[in-house]
Amino acid sequence: MNSPEFQVSAWYQALTLKERLASLRSVRGNIPNVEVNADLAERRMQRWRSQPPFTTSSYFEQRLAIDGMTEDEFRYLLGEPIEAVRDRLSEPPTWLVELAQAFSRPPSSNQLPLLTILEDYEMGGFLSVIEPLINQACDRVHEEVQALESMYSDLPYDPSTIEEVLFENLPGSLLSMLERTMVLELNVARLQGLLNGDTAEERFESFLQRLQERDVAIALLHEYPVLARQLKIRIDHWVNFSLEFLYHLCADWQAIRATFSSENDAGLLVEINGGEGDQHRGGRAVLVANFSSGFQIVYKPKSLAVDVHFQELLTWINQKSDRPPFRTLKILDRGTYGWVEFIAAQGCTSLEEIQRFYERQGGYLALLYAIQATDFHYENLIAAGENPVLIDLESLFHPNPKGIDIAEADEFAFDSMAYSVLRVGLLPERVWSNAEYEGTDISGLGGKEGQLTPHRRPYWEGMGTDEMRLMRARTGSNAREAEPTKS
Repeated sequence: MNSPEFQVSAWYQALTLKERLASLRSVRGNIPNVEVNADLAERRMQRWRSQPPFTTSSYFEQRLAIDGMTEDEFRYLLGEPIEAVRDRLSEPPTWLVELAQAFSRPPSSNQLPLLTILEDYEMGGFLSVIEPLINQACDRVHEEVQALESMYSDLPYDPSTIEEVLFENLPGSLLSMLERTMVLELNVARLQGLLNGDTAEERFESFLQRLQERDVAIALLHEYPVLARQLKIRIDHWVNFSLEFLYHLCADWQAIRATFSSENDAGLLVEINGGEGDQHRGGRAVLVANFSSGFQIVYKPKSLAVDVHFQELLTWINQKSDRPPFRTLKILDRGTYGWVEFIAAQGCTSLEEIQRFYERQGGYLALLYAIQATDFHYENLIAAGENPVLIDLESLFHPNPKGIDIAEADEFAFDSMAYSVLRVGLLPERVWSNAEYEGTDISGLGGKEGQLTPHRRPYWEGMGTDEMRLMRARTGSNAREAEPTKS
């Protein structure tokens, strides 16, 4: 790593607490004569101790014990200069080396046309600041895609377009991390007179052009080293998970067609929807794969044993009952991941179908209450005609870990409701209500689009100008964090 911009000590502020402790212990007995700022260490210590849950009991000591750290070691780490952290490391961390490599490499002929792909994003130009990192990642994907071509003769995708298909899931994720910092720096550049143009829109474009300059981009990331490292981590997660999905798709393609689309040609993969759930374990999340024939399938990067057994339970109930049967799903469980039949939402076409739909909902309510399930709100339930279908089974079997203290009236009332059938999440119930807000119904039966969010959500005012600023308001949508705005 010969680039001087990446040898300065400020980058090392992105090291984690555990990494700093490990480096300190690696030189135990040979610690150089470093002057620790005791006042700074004490102020930082008090900030830690004043934050929940460390204000309670011995939680702070327990947190230190998780990393096997003493309070004296922690205080030393809080007060030492960052130069001391850099100097005691025998070599720079891998993420910093790769960051430097990304900004020192020449443009690749295989890189995706970033600015063209990002035209759908109103703030996509902000990603110019990390374009070298994105290109570095795309080159890795390109190499693996070529390797897959030599491994499988029957590919479920077009090799000439698959990289763009995979890339579609990356920009929004990065913008959600980057946009607030970029808007702050936009306003700083405006106040410093660094932007050219006679209008606010022209000065905004001037800022985007500045981000494409290597020195400007490096200086900005150097000012926010933790952000730079987190962006690198997010991009690495995208590469690893994208390739993992692609390898699994190729390896399982014959079984997928036999299980889910045996009578029809599935076609080629044309789109991957990666916004179907939270991310876990290195950026993994539920994906919906869409194919040219209209065939769709759900990929879940976890064991589907619970899903399989739940379908077996539904099958057993269907055999024992004379009520309208529950719809069961086709599942291909591969141990650490699996594939699930895609269920499209659709309405009922007759009064009889509506009646059977609610009868099945009543059956689900009884079943889920019996096995002490929860969290079956509207996002975890699909109405497929007369069949309600549960699509997220992570919250089955949630027993009450404590007894109810009848002497405490408020607690008794809360627990009585919390562990009633309301706990399942299917029945209509308003939450987050107060004197100013009527509340939101997110239940499986009552939740719907268009309700005002319980809290004021962030949005950008003055989009596309050099006077952009963050505002907050309740909006007519679901109670979720705001996502990057697309035009």
